Amino acid sequence: MTPQLIISTVCAVACVSESDLIGERRVRRIAFARQVAMTLIREYCVVGGKPEYSYGDIGQMFGKRDHGTAMHARDYINGLAPNSMERKLVQMVKDRLGITRNHDITQLVGKDVLIDKDGGPTKVRVANLTPNGEYVCLRNGEQEFFASINRYPVLDVL
Repeated sequence: MTPQLIISTVCAVACVSESDLIGERRVRRIAFARQVAMTLIREYCVVGGKPEYSYGDIGQMFGKRDHGTAMHARDYINGLAPNSMERKLVQMVKDRLGITRNHDITQLVGKDVLIDKDGGPTKVRVANLTPNGEYVCLRNGEQEFFASINRYPVLDVL
């Protein structure tokens, strides 16, 4: 997944122009769309299980904002009420990007799944969860890696 794909998808779903999203305007609907894009870039643009872009990098993508703006965006989006219209817009963007919401990875321990890893589908086995339930151990052949349960979208259960 690329920042440009996320930005263009957010613009299409939220009905804002790319120049507004990256520009200085602080109109609520534009600022919210910007927060969605920042959050999704941090969450889904990953390499080797780690975010590809720092908060500072993401801030720079959006009109030379600083890392604090991107961190605030994450906190705001993650704090949205579950049934709010804003949360529904975030889900619409995720749906358009192909990030499914139908699979709870905590229910998939011991199963093979396809995840979106490093920009493409990767077959892994969901090995186990950490005791606190926040991280999952994924196994790809002999290679094991831990990831936040929200880091890799599950594309399909095999």
